[in-house]
Amino acid sequence: MIMVRLLVVLCVSMLFPNMACATNYREIFFQANDLFKEGKYEEAYDLYEKIPNKSSHVHYNLGVCAYKLGKKGYALVHWRRAEKDWGFFNRAELINNIDLVLKKETPYDGNDTKTPGEFTKERLNNFSNKIVSAVRATPLLRLQLLFLFLWIFAFVYLRYWYRQRQKFLIVIVFFAIIISGMLLVVRYNFDLRQHGVVVTNSVVLYSGPGDNYQKLTTLTETNQVLIKGESDGFYKVKQKGIIGWLDKKTVLLY
Repeated sequence: MIMVRLLVVLCVSMLFPNMACATNYREIFFQANDLFKEGKYEEAYDLYEKIPNKSSHVHYNLGVCAYKLGKKGYALVHWRRAEKDWGFFNRAELINNIDLVLKKETPYDGNDTKTPGEFTKERLNNFSNKIVSAVRATPLLRLQLLFLFLWIFAFVYLRYWYRQRQKFLIVIVFFAIIISGMLLVVRYNFDLRQHGVVVTNSVVLYSGPGDNYQKLTTLTETNQVLIKGESDGFYKVKQKGIIGWLDKKTVLLY
């Protein structure tokens, strides 16, 4: 009887190998959550890292753990990864965390050295960042379908329903087409280009793939870069208009 049970277990494990793995990873997830709630962030971080195909919520918790451990670069990477699949709702906390790491939350008060104009400009910049973040979370197919629908609607309207008294509607439609086109460009840019974050306190940006090249500038933790290539253990990156090379060990991609 025991041999029969062993054979059954062996057959099930051979036929459904992923089932046992999924169960183990689920247990790891719950263990990590318990440690997270207890404030044991380092242990929780190590367990979360063992989970393959991490969800946005796992990346969010990883970001919180990293931030609590003083690793702001790692926190930003995980929150950026979470941002991709987070969806439209309940994004405020995630965006606020990203802004906090990037040091963009600087409320204006009477003792602030910034002028009201500079403060307004900063607020507008933060608002635009939130819009871009929402676009990043929007599935590309939805934006493509929206863009196509608006063009079809404009064509049908001009062909069959256009009247002199209703010019304002076609203006609104074409304005919506322009906006949706801009959103598509942002989304394509995010999908087709690889981005990274500096995760060390400081790193030198060189003019070539090696530390024997000219030093261009120094980047600090949480600086975000656009990846343009790689060679000999270095990434070719662009940061604020400057193109140079960074050691791969100092950058994490998202």
